[in-house]
Amino acid sequence: LESFNKDMRIGTFVVVIGCVLLPIVGPKSQEGQDVAALLEMWQTLIWGAVLVAGMLISASLLLMLNVSKLSEPWRVGLLLVARATAFSIDLTVSKIIVLDISPVTLLTSIVLKLLSGLVITFALIVQASAVSQTKFAPLNASGLIIVNGVTGMIVWQDYNVVQDWVGYACAFVQLILGNYLLLGDIP
Repeated sequence: LESFNKDMRIGTFVVVIGCVLLPIVGPKSQEGQDVAALLEMWQTLIWGAVLVAGMLISASLLLMLNVSKLSEPWRVGLLLVARATAFSIDLTVSKIIVLDISPVTLLTSIVLKLLSGLVITFALIVQASAVSQTKFAPLNASGLIIVNGVTGMIVWQDYNVVQDWVGYACAFVQLILGNYLLLGDIP
């Protein structure tokens, strides 16, 4: 329902091209990873705790606060944290659930899968009326990609299988430039 000016339309294409390039130049699939060992590494545990804490705190704030009374930067920030952390958790536990893992890890993954799905859905409902979609949608898309990319590097050691580091870095630069154009006159 919101109109896009020329810069915003170009920004949309720049973001889409960056998203298309990510799987071409970014990490490829890794076979034979020792998932149990990866999940027990200190950096995985710390990053996982940061993601879960971010998801739970932002979701709690979305539930407790009157989001419409917050300033726009706070509304956007709160929703970005909720969406990006829950999305990354959702994708990570989806990957874990299908692997040969311990019953405790499976149960934890299922609980996190359900919880992250609830947070994603609730944040979408709040987002629909709390923020301008022309501003939030590109920030959200980039936030999801960046947090998921960091998760891949930390948890799944994707740095071992990035196909082209220069191209990978350039795809992220495209996301930043595309968002800059999409956000219009916002500094």
